[in-house]
Amino acid sequence: MAAAGQGLDDAFARLAQPDGEGWRIAESDILREWSRSGSPAMDLLLQRGEAALDMGDIPSAIGHLTALTDHAPDFAAGFQTRSAAYATAGQFGPRWPTCAAHLSWSRGISRH
Repeated sequence: MAAAGQGLDDAFARLAQPDGEGWRIAESDILREWSRSGSPAMDLLLQRGEAALDMGDIPSAIGHLTALTDHAPDFAAGFQTRSAAYATAGQFGPRWPTCAAHLSWSRGISRH
């Protein structure tokens, strides 16, 4: 975990440099690291949810992402992606508790 944290620190430093294309790579590195839960099973649920969302299968996306947030409540990417799925479905009511959970979790992030 410490190595991942150091990698993110380096990526954020690169992201702050607007010259050249290094910031694009840094952005990709950050997003890739944030999409890793530390559990292959939870990462698979996120991938399936994102794939279903990309294919327009919103009910399946919400199902996969709800399973993810139930089993990994500290994994912010699950809440963020589920919120996007609800918004895509026009279901703004269920989206707000998901957003609130994500915001509550993200307050624990000290630097980023």
